[in-house]
Amino acid sequence: MSNQYFEQTPLFQLNLILWLVWSKTPNSITGIRPIFYEQGFELEAIGQNFSLGIPKRTKIENSMIPIQYESSPDVLLKHDASHLFLPIECKKSSFGVNSTYQRPIKQANCLLSSTGTDIANQIGFVSPSKWSSHVYYAVEDGYQVQIFETLTSLSERLNNISIETAAIGAIGISTIADDGIYLTFINENHKNTRVYQPEYEKVKVKDIVKGESPQILYLIPVEIGSDDFDEYGLQVMEEKIRSALVSLVMRNINEHEFVITEDDIMRESLEVWDHLKERSTRLGIMRKSVRPYIKEILDNLRKEDVDVNLLNREIQFRGIDSTKSAKIQKYFTSKKFKEGQIKLQENMKKNIEQLELPLFPEENDD
Repeated sequence: MSNQYFEQTPLFQLNLILWLVWSKTPNSITGIRPIFYEQGFELEAIGQNFSLGIPKRTKIENSMIPIQYESSPDVLLKHDASHLFLPIECKKSSFGVNSTYQRPIKQANCLLSSTGTDIANQIGFVSPSKWSSHVYYAVEDGYQVQIFETLTSLSERLNNISIETAAIGAIGISTIADDGIYLTFINENHKNTRVYQPEYEKVKVKDIVKGESPQILYLIPVEIGSDDFDEYGLQVMEEKIRSALVSLVMRNINEHEFVITEDDIMRESLEVWDHLKERSTRLGIMRKSVRPYIKEILDNLRKEDVDVNLLNREIQFRGIDSTKSAKIQKYFTSKKFKEGQIKLQENMKKNIEQLELPLFPEENDD
């Protein structure tokens, strides 16, 4: 067995969790067992924002407990039959209750203070009082006990000031070369009976054959709310954008004029796009990791004398005749386009360094 180390990233963890609940792509393709889907869970949202109500804010403020008033778990799962939410936050490692870096503590306190009723109320569910919440932190294997102890301590502090908290749990993710990807679950014995009860303490969710990388397919290739760059994720995003543009343009290639929206591209690129409920999250992905790449593709099409412009989040093609159609198809089959010689990572870095400059001056996000 190989001892080669595979470095997990929060983006890897996020995509693994998504595959555990996603059913639209067969696991014969992904190689990942969708254990949450098997147990009746559905994906409700990715990165959805929740805020604490005023009464809880006031009580926590007066207690001097560090907290942020809004939190966005990486993934929110729901189980309709049992009225249960699973907010899942992905972290590479753990943190302690007395950590000098307060942000993860503040975030955890907010997640723990958001009950199922709170979440259901904000989403707009009928009968929100029926819902419970079971917060999980997914970490690299070896940190699950530590993060569980941290969550336990934070919950106790909140309970001591009469703040009702969600149930807690931890998931350790291990990638074992030439073997597989395993999940290890830790759960508390919570007084609330409506909690998630895994069918196993440890489960293998993916086989890894000898010599194969533990890397998985990415449903969402860019990390939400982060300026960090995942090289593999960027390569995946490039390919998804190229494929989406070709598919959408070729469906309309015989039209004299046609429009493709940014949402068209993203829905074609990312199966989970409609589960990104927050407008700010969608725009963040577009601004930092997609528009620079699309802009360069459109620039190259203009060099082929194609009348194409982006205005108000719409790509408008005009005057497409047989000659222009042939030029578009020639560009889409060119080596430069197919091999992704337009570098998304370079464009992303440049865009972040020049945030004060609008990417498309004529654009209006509203």
